[in-house]
Amino acid sequence: MMLSASAKSHARSLRVGLALIGVAGAALAIDASTKSASGASLDPGERSQILPGLAMVHAENSGAAFGLLAGGGTWLLPAISALAIVAGIVILSRRRLLVSIPGALAMGGAVGNLVDRFGDSRVTDWLELPNWPPFNLADVSIVVGIALVAMQLLGRTGTRETQFD
Repeated sequence: MMLSASAKSHARSLRVGLALIGVAGAALAIDASTKSASGASLDPGERSQILPGLAMVHAENSGAAFGLLAGGGTWLLPAISALAIVAGIVILSRRRLLVSIPGALAMGGAVGNLVDRFGDSRVTDWLELPNWPPFNLADVSIVVGIALVAMQLLGRTGTRETQFD
């Protein structure tokens, strides 16, 4: 049986959507499990050296990624996060797959921190590098995802591509 062009396009969109949900879901699940493990291993404020230059800490962060905007209000950061997630979904649905996958990674991180914030307006951070504020894997997902999206959008020639390949 031959599928129409419309049916093929719909099937491809569904596969892409499932892949993006999978990437975001994996980032969310890994972030949640590592936050839970750090909370079970360390008391708030406690620190344990993992490797030279890398420590595991149990820190509570009321700010954005890497402690930016600490004390930004109990509604401001969740509202900004929710708006960014909705905007990201709309934007990613119209982009190339190479842009959408790292975008989904960033979205999974944003959702991870947003979910964490709903409990007590704080995010659990558990990794610490020298001269850097504590952070978590959601923060890493956000930064890496956004950096990869920017690299894909700018490309080597500085051109932008906006459609799925």
